[in-house]
Amino acid sequence: MEGRLHLGVGAVVSGDVRAGTLSVDGTIEGKVECSESVELGPSGRLNGDVMAGKRINLAGQVFGNVTTPGALRLAASAKLEGDVRARSFVMEEGAALHGTCTMRAPAPKSAEATK
Repeated sequence: MEGRLHLGVGAVVSGDVRAGTLSVDGTIEGKVECSESVELGPSGRLNGDVMAGKRINLAGQVFGNVTTPGALRLAASAKLEGDVRARSFVMEEGAALHGTCTMRAPAPKSAEATK
């Protein structure tokens, strides 16, 4: 997946979204899959599961599960109703999480990789 997609305030997408990076200030009704990152602004809303390869920064509302092998950050204005799977997780004071959180340790380095 490549390319950048920005959804401005008032924009609505009904359907699944796939991109390299995604910035949302509008609404997406469907699953989101990004190879790099997802940025959800304070006015943004995601109604579906969210997956990103490197990082997810949320300041708006998400109604679905959030998964990344990288970092997840919930800003103070974020509201998340769903389960979280991430390696690194930061939740600012004021953010709301209604679900479970599963932290994954980084994959161990193989003997080949350390040579």
